[in-house]
Amino acid sequence: MNDVNISISGGGLGRRNPSTDGVMGLVTTGVAVVGGLQLNTTYELNEIGDLEALLVNPAYDATNKTLIHHHVSEFFRMSPNGTLFLRVAAQTVTLTQLADVANTHAKQLLQDAGGKVNVITISRNPGTGYTPTLTGGLDGDVLTAIPKAQELAVSERTAHRPVFVLVEGRSFNGTASSATDLRTLDAELVAVVIGQDPAVAALDSLYAGYAAVGTLLGTISAAKVNECVAWVRKFPLTRAVDNKFVTAALSSGILVANYTDASINTLNDKGYIFPRDFEGLTGFYWNDSHTCTSADSDFAQIENVRTIQKAARRIRAKLLPDVASPLKVDPENGKLDSITCKYFEAQGDSSLDQMMEDAEIVGKRVYVNPNQNVLSTSKLSVKFRITPYGVAREIEGDLGFDNPFNN
Repeated sequence: MNDVNISISGGGLGRRNPSTDGVMGLVTTGVAVVGGLQLNTTYELNEIGDLEALLVNPAYDATNKTLIHHHVSEFFRMSPNGTLFLRVAAQTVTLTQLADVANTHAKQLLQDAGGKVNVITISRNPGTGYTPTLTGGLDGDVLTAIPKAQELAVSERTAHRPVFVLVEGRSFNGTASSATDLRTLDAELVAVVIGQDPAVAALDSLYAGYAAVGTLLGTISAAKVNECVAWVRKFPLTRAVDNKFVTAALSSGILVANYTDASINTLNDKGYIFPRDFEGLTGFYWNDSHTCTSADSDFAQIENVRTIQKAARRIRAKLLPDVASPLKVDPENGKLDSITCKYFEAQGDSSLDQMMEDAEIVGKRVYVNPNQNVLSTSKLSVKFRITPYGVAREIEGDLGFDNPFNN
């Protein structure tokens, strides 16, 4: 019979699965609530209401002298569409113990999240009577937590769950010259924030040494993997309508405005993250995105680590179906067949297409060397190289007068 046949095809809308780049984790200390928040339990939060359903609200913070609700609310203020996994331990647990891969704190949260978490924060709400022991310009617990955090991140990378760790830089002693140089610590998967909102620090004496980890974590969540959190136009910290970062301080309790330019530059050079202001602009902004490693490292900035780790996740996901697949070799010399090489190069190349489309990298190269003895090793080596975006950390202008008559 004569007819008109209509076939229906999909894919034209360009929809894809939601990105997990904004999925973060917070492991901290606090107090359990009857019928609500339980210690040593991992929770997935998609809005501040999810936390408040666990009976953790501003009153909880005030009663228990914690900043759990504050940090989570700051996370969602900076990243309204983010997802946060939360795990709370007893207030006696230290930053170092929270980060330790041998303990069921940060490591357990990452396992419970099933590899979704890209950045995890180690934060502490010490109990009443806590007095920090200062070492190298910070609460000594911060400095012992950094190598544990690096060990945690390396362990997760080995388990194919690459993650970056943010540590709360508590109780900075206020002296830039005596501060530990984080650039010497060889912890490229760790960063330390020492900035705070003085309006929050003033709420209770136990908050005096806190650092704004929730605010920075939310900024990271809102940023594309290649974006620096110090991007002035996109990531301002100040929101005057509800008194957020109207002024800014360090975890010493001293206002940023009361530090000399030389001290601020010293802290920046030593790899600390904190709020800063600009002459001619209102408000405060992050100074940079430093990690705890040498400034000449490829991974000296958070965005470099996030970009390479996202690429690693995507490449692995693309190549996993080819594990234990046959590899054709040239019968004359045993080298990899050219068609096999091209197949894996194409697979690898396509794994990074979305990052190119999303403007997270500017270039990519994939190469399979045919001169591999796969018959003996049963191992295929593929070389990947990606070209990242640069960051306009400094902009120079050349300004002078011009006389049109002379032209």
